[in-house]
Amino acid sequence: MNSNAEITPDFFNVFGAWFDADLVDLYNQESVDNAIGGSGADLSRRDTDLNDLIARLTGVLEQWGPDKIQPFERATNIDWLASEQTEAILRYIIQGIIKELAFHRDRR
Repeated sequence: MNSNAEITPDFFNVFGAWFDADLVDLYNQESVDNAIGGSGADLSRRDTDLNDLIARLTGVLEQWGPDKIQPFERATNIDWLASEQTEAILRYIIQGIIKELAFHRDRR
Protein backbone atom coordinates (compact mmCIF):
# COMPACT_ATOMS: atom_id res chain seq x y z
CA MET A 1 0.00 0.00 0.00
CA ASN A 2 2.70 2.52 0.87
CA SER A 3 3.83 3.07 -2.67
CA ASN A 4 3.88 6.33 -4.57
CA ALA A 5 2.45 4.42 -7.54
CA GLU A 6 -0.77 4.57 -5.55
CA ILE A 7 -0.55 8.28 -4.82
CA THR A 8 -3.23 9.98 -6.86
CA PRO A 9 -2.49 12.10 -9.91
CA ASP A 10 -4.30 14.91 -8.08
CA PHE A 11 -1.57 14.87 -5.41
CA PHE A 12 1.13 15.23 -8.06
CA ASN A 13 -0.83 18.02 -9.78
CA VAL A 14 -0.91 19.97 -6.52
CA PHE A 15 2.71 19.12 -5.78
CA GLY A 16 3.77 20.31 -9.22
CA ALA A 17 1.84 23.55 -8.87
CA TRP A 18 3.50 24.45 -5.56
CA PHE A 19 7.01 23.14 -6.18
CA ASP A 20 7.72 24.28 -9.71
CA ALA A 21 11.26 25.69 -9.84
CA ASP A 22 9.90 28.91 -11.33
CA LEU A 23 7.71 29.46 -8.25
CA VAL A 24 9.72 28.25 -5.26
CA ASP A 25 13.35 28.87 -4.34
CA LEU A 26 14.43 25.50 -2.99
CA TYR A 27 17.41 27.08 -1.28
CA ASN A 28 15.28 29.59 0.64
CA GLN A 29 13.75 28.06 3.77
CA GLU A 30 10.89 30.55 3.93
CA SER A 31 9.97 29.92 0.30
CA VAL A 32 9.95 26.15 0.80
CA ASP A 33 8.01 26.37 4.06
CA ASN A 34 5.39 28.63 2.44
CA ALA A 35 4.96 26.13 -0.40
CA ILE A 36 4.68 23.27 2.09
CA GLY A 37 1.92 25.12 3.96
CA GLY A 38 0.07 26.03 0.77
CA SER A 39 0.27 22.57 -0.72
CA GLY A 40 -0.83 20.96 2.55
CA ALA A 41 -3.86 23.25 2.73
CA ASP A 42 -4.68 22.57 -0.93
CA LEU A 43 -4.38 18.84 -0.49
CA SER A 44 -6.46 18.82 2.68
CA ARG A 45 -9.33 20.48 0.79
CA ARG A 46 -9.11 18.00 -2.10
CA ASP A 47 -8.40 14.67 -0.41
CA THR A 48 -11.07 13.25 1.86
CA ASP A 49 -8.86 10.48 3.27
CA LEU A 50 -5.90 12.33 4.72
CA ASN A 51 -4.83 9.31 6.76
CA ASP A 52 -4.42 7.31 3.57
CA LEU A 53 -2.40 10.04 1.87
CA ILE A 54 -0.22 10.43 4.98
CA ALA A 55 0.40 6.66 4.96
CA ARG A 56 1.31 6.68 1.28
CA LEU A 57 3.73 9.60 1.67
CA THR A 58 5.25 7.95 4.74
CA GLY A 59 5.75 4.85 2.60
CA VAL A 60 7.68 6.92 0.06
CA LEU A 61 10.02 8.08 2.82
CA GLU A 62 10.42 4.55 4.19
CA GLN A 63 11.13 3.06 0.74
CA TRP A 64 13.26 5.98 -0.49
CA GLY A 65 15.05 5.47 -3.78
CA PRO A 66 15.12 6.63 -7.40
CA ASP A 67 11.90 4.79 -8.26
CA LYS A 68 10.09 6.65 -5.46
CA ILE A 69 11.58 10.02 -6.44
CA GLN A 70 10.87 9.86 -10.19
CA PRO A 71 7.14 10.63 -9.94
CA PHE A 72 8.05 13.82 -8.05
CA GLU A 73 10.46 14.72 -10.86
CA ARG A 74 7.75 14.15 -13.45
CA ALA A 75 5.41 16.44 -11.46
CA THR A 76 7.91 19.31 -11.38
CA ASN A 77 10.68 20.77 -13.48
CA ILE A 78 13.22 19.84 -10.79
CA ASP A 79 15.84 17.11 -10.94
CA TRP A 80 15.44 15.83 -7.39
CA LEU A 81 18.17 13.25 -8.00
CA ALA A 82 20.72 15.89 -9.05
CA SER A 83 22.48 15.91 -5.69
CA GLU A 84 22.22 14.77 -2.10
CA GLN A 85 21.10 18.32 -1.27
CA THR A 86 18.12 18.26 -3.63
CA GLU A 87 17.14 14.81 -2.35
CA ALA A 88 17.33 16.11 1.22
CA ILE A 89 15.13 19.07 0.24
CA LEU A 90 12.55 16.71 -1.28
CA ARG A 91 12.56 14.57 1.89
CA TYR A 92 12.08 17.74 3.96
CA ILE A 93 9.19 18.79 1.72
CA ILE A 94 7.45 15.42 1.95
CA GLN A 95 7.90 15.38 5.74
CA GLY A 96 6.49 18.90 5.90
CA ILE A 97 3.48 17.99 3.77
CA ILE A 98 2.80 15.03 6.05
CA LYS A 99 2.83 17.36 9.08
CA GLU A 100 0.52 19.82 7.32
CA LEU A 101 -1.91 17.07 6.37
CA ALA A 102 -1.95 15.79 9.96
CA PHE A 103 -2.62 19.33 11.19
CA HIS A 104 -5.59 19.76 8.83
CA ARG A 105 -6.87 16.25 9.56
CA ASP A 106 -6.87 17.00 13.29
CA ARG A 107 -8.85 20.21 12.73
CA ARG A 108 -11.68 18.39 10.95
